[in-house]
Amino acid sequence: MMEELITFGDDPTTVKNGFVAGETLVFRLFGAPTAKEHKLEVNYDQAWPQLDGLFVTNGFSAIAGFKLGATQINESEDFGVLIYPNPADDVIYIDFDQLREIEITLLDVQGKEVLKQKLTDLRNQVDISALRKGVYFLKLEGEGFLKIEKVIMR
Repeated sequence: MMEELITFGDDPTTVKNGFVAGETLVFRLFGAPTAKEHKLEVNYDQAWPQLDGLFVTNGFSAIAGFKLGATQINESEDFGVLIYPNPADDVIYIDFDQLREIEITLLDVQGKEVLKQKLTDLRNQVDISALRKGVYFLKLEGEGFLKIEKVIMR
């Protein structure tokens, strides 16, 4: 499953509207639970035209990964996970392609932690029946990876 990072060139905290050609693109990670902001180093995909991190009008580039301090944040191709059903009613299943220890954290849209547990099986059942209807973010963390998926409770 591919994830997207959607960026916008409009910063409401400044007078200017959008980016200026040649301006360096800066990416930040905002941690809602801690309210801390961290600057990310970007690793651009070398196969795309704009790979230097500078804004180009109607330009096109792809990001291969991010680095936060000494931690590399990438979409791991060898990390097989299946989360279903989505939308869900009472339970979600999280299946892995191989045994590993994963910590999951379910966050509401305000970033408040509503569930946290460790998963160690190939097929895992997570009870979400106590949650209100709405959108949640499921964070899966393990050694060498981080994955976040949107989960809808109906």
